[in-house]
Amino acid sequence: MKKITTIFIIMLCLLSFVGTSCLAQDSYGKAWNSFSGSEKQLYLLGISHGLLKCSRDFSLFTEDYLRGTEDGEERRILTSFIEDSDNLSGLILVNYETIIDIMNDLYKEPANTDIDFHYICFLACQRFKVESISGNPKLTETIYDNYLCRNNEKVILSFNINESGRILSVCVSDEQDYIVYRFGTSENIELEYPSDKKDSWNKFTYSYYLRGGGKENEGLDLNYLQFEIGNYLYEVYEEYSANDDKTYVGVRIIDKTNNNEIDITGDYKNKIGSLINLRETQVKRGE
Repeated sequence: MKKITTIFIIMLCLLSFVGTSCLAQDSYGKAWNSFSGSEKQLYLLGISHGLLKCSRDFSLFTEDYLRGTEDGEERRILTSFIEDSDNLSGLILVNYETIIDIMNDLYKEPANTDIDFHYICFLACQRFKVESISGNPKLTETIYDNYLCRNNEKVILSFNINESGRILSVCVSDEQDYIVYRFGTSENIELEYPSDKKDSWNKFTYSYYLRGGGKENEGLDLNYLQFEIGNYLYEVYEEYSANDDKTYVGVRIIDKTNNNEIDITGDYKNKIGSLINLRETQVKRGE
């Protein structure tokens, strides 16, 4: 079984980079340098979301097995693979600008010019981690509270992601001059959007639907906050149904190229705040 597991993990790792195999060039360095800044950004976002999709599919595939296995070592290997994939995905997504700079530097070295993009991306991530530990001034540390907000921010909505230890939060500055989405833990923010807070209110779209009347009228209070990164639409949702008197929270990630959707569900029992608080803000309104 362990050999099969190892082979399967290797296959998944290869699949996460399958798109790059079609980019074969005489010189990867020359090809990389010919890309525009936005093309480099889209490439890294594709790698990041490929890793996330890979780990989610792998998690679903192994869920029943992990629940029943008594092999502690194999459980550790499987769960570690999922966590490592998620962490690498988050690191790329949050720090893509710095990683692009590192990849640019790596491709300046003649010995690296024929190395495929995804290997250089991996090397750039490793260098990023080393520079973070060594105190590179470009990588300043920021302190977050238990709701992933800074000391000059307040939480709009925050909840734990089911069975992952991660948190999803929407925060606004005390001065109401920006809004920000964060995902991860206070020690490891895997995704922060937007990285540039200027005009952030216009980078989100908030919509809601309200139907009163309680259970007899199947009352609803549906709230959604959307934003886009590359070809992906993120939709934070908070849905209340009077019919079962429950609130459902989470985030849906939709690939706009094929409408594939990942639904990352949250635990409403530890929910703090509400998207309802956005109704009196300057956020852009949707239908």
